[in-house]
Amino acid sequence: MKTILLSNIEYHYLLNVGGDPLIALFATFRCHKPGVVYETEGKKGALSLLRARTGLSRAIVEKYTPLLIEHGLVDIHYNGNVAIRGRNWSRRNLPFIQYNKLIPIQIGPKFTDTQLYAAFVRVHSNITEQKSRIGRKAEQIKLLKEKLNGTLKTQADYKRSERLLQQGGLKTIKSRYLSNSTISNLGFYKLLKNEEGSTENHKRIGHYFKKRLLKRGLIHQCRNVQRVSRLKSRVGLEELVLSESYGGFFIGKTGIYYETSPRIELGTSPLVGNKKKQV
Repeated sequence: MKTILLSNIEYHYLLNVGGDPLIALFATFRCHKPGVVYETEGKKGALSLLRARTGLSRAIVEKYTPLLIEHGLVDIHYNGNVAIRGRNWSRRNLPFIQYNKLIPIQIGPKFTDTQLYAAFVRVHSNITEQKSRIGRKAEQIKLLKEKLNGTLKTQADYKRSERLLQQGGLKTIKSRYLSNSTISNLGFYKLLKNEEGSTENHKRIGHYFKKRLLKRGLIHQCRNVQRVSRLKSRVGLEELVLSESYGGFFIGKTGIYYETSPRIELGTSPLVGNKKKQV
């Protein structure tokens, strides 16, 4: 499988205009581009030319290519050649984003695979941001514990700990602290569709999206389970379920357990930072 680089300007613009299918199509066009343009072949029209060079189905090319043409990302020349815009053009003509990044999109053997890799970019970003927040919270907790123990080392640490105390202190930070990255099924739905979800059908869609990522090895999942009671009474289980707004209780071998959203970790991924010449 090949990997093609899109700028974050291109990625977010395409996501807003046509979603993952449009990202996947544009990345595929750029991946198969032999040079500056796709040169015309005999009497083939532009869409037939793109189909022949990329191996994509007629339905996909005819459905999404007009959107790329409408937004200037694909240009059909008078002689039949087809130009796929580069990142320099996108930087000059698409809505500005302050921090320019290159986003790798893996081109799969099937168009649906490429769509999956396009959507995975947002999952990767979400988990990476969670890891960063977890690290910051852990550092804040450590700093406040050092203040309570009188073991702060620098004046800067003292001032920072004072600001944290004004924001609620150790108890408040711990109440918001998650030690593991996690995404619920509704969270996966939101990342996939770029919109909020609330229904059981949305959960099923999110769960299916997660299953595909797990199958590809792009993410790993580990259950979060803790024992809350040594009792194995079903009456006790029902009382616990009624006392919580969220379920997740079940009877195990040694008592009643509570399961929260599973820990989600990144697996093998093509999303490694790249710095290359703009084309």
